[in-house]
Amino acid sequence: MRTNDDNEGSLYFDLSELRDEKIEIEYDADTGTYAVTTPWNKSFVHGIKTEVSAFNRRWDPQRKVWVVSEAGVGGLADVLNGAFDVEVTVAPSASTAAVVAREDIDVHYMGLVKTRTNGDETAYGHDGQDWAYVFPRSVLESFFSGGKTVLSRPTQAATHFAVLGVARSAGEDEIRRAYRRTICQWHPDVCEEPDATEQFMAVQKAREILLDKSLRGRYEAGLAFQESVDGGESHQYNATYSAPVRCGRVAVDIERGVKLGFIHKIHEWKELRDKYGKVLVSSWPAGADMYQERWVTQ
Repeated sequence: MRTNDDNEGSLYFDLSELRDEKIEIEYDADTGTYAVTTPWNKSFVHGIKTEVSAFNRRWDPQRKVWVVSEAGVGGLADVLNGAFDVEVTVAPSASTAAVVAREDIDVHYMGLVKTRTNGDETAYGHDGQDWAYVFPRSVLESFFSGGKTVLSRPTQAATHFAVLGVARSAGEDEIRRAYRRTICQWHPDVCEEPDATEQFMAVQKAREILLDKSLRGRYEAGLAFQESVDGGESHQYNATYSAPVRCGRVAVDIERGVKLGFIHKIHEWKELRDKYGKVLVSSWPAGADMYQERWVTQ
């Protein structure tokens, strides 16, 4: 059993009157994290998963403890207070300011955006070893569609711009780069998702129209007319949105948590290449338990 005298972090607690001697809270000054050991308590497990963000906590199966960062101590205190007969508070002077840094990360597969238990809409990115990154839907849409809501696959996208993941203002060079990035992902020779051919054709059609000045002009005029009728950009909201590409070398602003990195902004998304210059293409075949990787010559 630990008390506040043993603790150097920002949590203040007193377990002296608790009959169950199995609760321990240990602070690691080197990492700024708390290792929390408790007896099995369904309310505690549910609470820590809903009140503490996933990138601020992780389960350590070897030590059988929950590891929580300084940024998650507020939620941790509430959960402990609710699940056990303890008094846990957060020091007013506790520093929980987010540290956000610019990094290049390798995303081997980008999952669908889902609504989490806390109401956040996020997608997880896999780094080749584990699900390591959290991408808010708003961050993905801001980069790939200029902040507009789009759908999860090229054939479902609201506009040809959304098919390629570019803003309405995109010039020819940006459209060509987006086309190369997207067409490689959906090419039926390498993509193993069931509707790869259909998605591939949608990407080709978007390029054909947006790179032809006459076709693009007529297309944009049609969009403007449709918006005037609808009172705004026409789109169908889809809770299973995903980025138009599945993998890449990504320049981001990232906040590192105890397990996950939370992405605040995407600056650039390029193909992920190996030392031989081959490009990674990732897809999730129907019925598979995990995504599959293929390194292809482009």
